Amino acid sequence: MDDLLVRRTDTLRLDFDTFSGNPGMIAVGRRLGFAEEGRFRRARRWPGGVHDAVVYGVLREEWDQTDNAGKQPD
Repeated sequence: MDDLLVRRTDTLRLDFDTFSGNPGMIAVGRRLGFAEEGRFRRARRWPGGVHDAVVYGVLREEWDQTDNAGKQPD
């Protein structure tokens, strides 16, 4: 992931939300250093059932300590 947003702004954090039935998005977030910060139980109806809404975030200082910082896109 390009860290353009972190490099060019003074943002303190990045976050995203998804639903618990989306393991691919959750795996990508965790691989990039995002931590689960919130969960709204049974918040979304989706084919196959009702899922939790989940929020993941990473702080600027955490991002700077990961291998993601400074990488350019392929």
